[in-house]
Amino acid sequence: MTGLIRTTAFLAVLAGAAPSNAQFIDPPHRAEPPSAVLSHPRLFITAQQLPKYRTWAATNNKMWNTMVFLADRGKAYMDQGKVPANDSGLGRANYEPFATEQYAELFAFMSLMDHSPAKQADYAKRAHDLLMHVVNLADGGVASPNTPFRDPAFAIHNRSRWFGEAFPLVVDWCYPTFTAPEKAKIRRVFLRWIQENLRAETTGPYDHPKPEGVVNSTLLTADKYAVRYTSNNYYCNHARQVGMLALALDPADDVPSGPGEPPARSLRQFVGNAIGAWMKTIDYCEKTYTKGGISPEGLGYGESDTSAIAMLLLALNTSGMDAPATYGAPAAMAEGDFWKHELPDAFVHSMSPRLVTQKSWIGPSHMPADFGDMGEYAPVNYIRTFAPMALIARAKGDAATYDKYRWMIDEYEPGHRSSRQYQMEGVLESYGALFSIFYFLVVDPKEPSKLDQRPGMPTDYVAPGLNRVLSRTDWTPDAAWIGTKCGWISSDHNGKDANKIEFYRNGEWMTKGRTGYGFNVGASDFQNTMCVQNYTPPGLTDFWSLEASRGAQFSYNHAEAGAALASFGPDHTYTQGNATGQYNLSANTIEATDVLHASRSIMWLKPDFVILYDRALSRTAGKFKRVYLNTAKLATVTGKSATAATPKGQRLHITSVLPAGAVVKSESLPPSANGPDGNQTAQLEPMRCRVMIENPNPPKAIQFLTILQGADANTPMASYSRVASTSGDAYDGVIVNDAMVLFKTNMLTAFTGASFNVPGIVNAIYITGLKPGAAYTVKKNPVGGSFKLIVTVGGTTMADKGGVVRV
Repeated sequence: MTGLIRTTAFLAVLAGAAPSNAQFIDPPHRAEPPSAVLSHPRLFITAQQLPKYRTWAATNNKMWNTMVFLADRGKAYMDQGKVPANDSGLGRANYEPFATEQYAELFAFMSLMDHSPAKQADYAKRAHDLLMHVVNLADGGVASPNTPFRDPAFAIHNRSRWFGEAFPLVVDWCYPTFTAPEKAKIRRVFLRWIQENLRAETTGPYDHPKPEGVVNSTLLTADKYAVRYTSNNYYCNHARQVGMLALALDPADDVPSGPGEPPARSLRQFVGNAIGAWMKTIDYCEKTYTKGGISPEGLGYGESDTSAIAMLLLALNTSGMDAPATYGAPAAMAEGDFWKHELPDAFVHSMSPRLVTQKSWIGPSHMPADFGDMGEYAPVNYIRTFAPMALIARAKGDAATYDKYRWMIDEYEPGHRSSRQYQMEGVLESYGALFSIFYFLVVDPKEPSKLDQRPGMPTDYVAPGLNRVLSRTDWTPDAAWIGTKCGWISSDHNGKDANKIEFYRNGEWMTKGRTGYGFNVGASDFQNTMCVQNYTPPGLTDFWSLEASRGAQFSYNHAEAGAALASFGPDHTYTQGNATGQYNLSANTIEATDVLHASRSIMWLKPDFVILYDRALSRTAGKFKRVYLNTAKLATVTGKSATAATPKGQRLHITSVLPAGAVVKSESLPPSANGPDGNQTAQLEPMRCRVMIENPNPPKAIQFLTILQGADANTPMASYSRVASTSGDAYDGVIVNDAMVLFKTNMLTAFTGASFNVPGIVNAIYITGLKPGAAYTVKKNPVGGSFKLIVTVGGTTMADKGGVVRV
């Protein structure tokens, strides 16, 4: 079904301008479902829930005391004239401590919860007056940039991303305080803001569904690049705004107040657009390109996109609009695997085994295995995502989902609950008032703590949309842990980190990608992966030129996520990723396609050895190929080995087995405007040095075989033996302790058979590069104290889903 696009004077009326040929995108016309809630409040809170919440508004509840503290501060700011006078009213600002709507949101919430009629009235009046201050100005229509509350970016940029939910919430929570003329203004402004979101190009042309006005159609998901962009934080917040703004007014008040205005019910009917266009595309992305529950923007920006959709899902739930029979399957997204299982499970697997105290005023926290842009390497509080999902589950009586999210709120809160009140009290200058409101709504003061969810979870996790693998030895604080990723790089904040390796041991990172914000620090040479030099054709943007000069993967790349495999066992984890497409660029007339192959196989021999096997093939001779590995401290290099200490005194031993002509170098790279990171390294990032391995005279084709060993301070570097196939398909490998690991040299050709000489000390053999699920015959022919291993196609030994046979 499509929504009409009318060429009328509607937008001119909404903008307060003279009539023009502007097009008003009409909402889909649907009768509302029988479950629609028409009473107030209905967004995030229902009238039926209010009595219980009000019992929590007591002085013996720390959450309530914090809300009173915030309200008193807000009233003081308002009485001093700071709010709204000190509000810039602009849309692009990254920081707005006196955002009028967040104070209105706080007061509106308090008007619902406080027991004193006099205080209720005072809070409601404050909320009303602040909201109408914005609406009265915004009703003048879009003006030139930097005009307060009429800035063209006000409804579609950072201001809306951080505080946009406040407008519909205040209208809903204080509904009786608004007069009919005021509701008419609110309607005009909300309709205009929706139109701006429907056409938003905050970062580019993919920030809204296309074709505009179309709902419940495969046309919306035809462009894979556009679908990938639905995971962007702006896109998700635009979706939230369209849906929540549509739900604020009652049908009786959703009527035109003058000639040329959109017909009755036009505002409320945009909920059909929010579900049938925005949520449809997001739902499709969650089942394909982000399947597995991990945002391509990483956990930092990922909070902004997941929280926006979680809020929209909560608003649909409490307003009775989560009705798939009326709006289509996406209306029930909250019941799908992504939100009930994948997102929470992926988050748990992405957090460190041990609590670490980075800041004394925050307290001990789980550290993230993260990627993408971030200004600080630190955990992000996900209350704006977890609380809405917990509230939905609680309302539906879904105890399993509620218990999981409720436990996660406590376990993964920065500070591990030790600094909750401190964080809540500072929200007016940071996260926004909704942060603390959600804590009040979700933390039942009489409810016991939820049981730890981890003991029943597997220790391995795969998010197939991004080919993200996270694996640990167990769920204790002393667990060892690795992460790999071979995903697509198509939208904002995506790391250029396909085939990265992260290795964690005894409570700290041994090595991981370097976090930060920008193209310099985000380049592949900082991301624990391989760099392969490409052409540098004319016409490259500055960031593409930078990436080409470093042999990095290219940003905004249309390539698919490389084919990836994963194998898990009690003593190993194996991954294989083909990232060839990420190292090449084809954009309009720009072609940088010299990389014919770039892949990596990773074998983790639990708990202390990670073996990397990199393959690279260039079209042109002389192109450099390099492997980079980050370290916390400067490594000492001896021949083809390097050893770096960690802050806690552990050792990371790095040994280059291949190529034969490898040179190993280490360098210290503190943040510097003149350094390769461009001073973009995240605050608190532990990786400040790196090791580089390369052949100074690179052939077209090369293989790197590298051993990483995590060790205690007094544990020496382990010895190893290099091995190779003696006949059949070419394999390289290594023996570490009593384990032999074998990697297929050419991963693009089918396995036909291979033989290996195996010393008697070997007790475990891992043959990789086989066809997943295929059958093989494995024979051991004794030769003195050793044996000859012969592997042929067909038989009774089955390769696992990662293409690995363990002998």
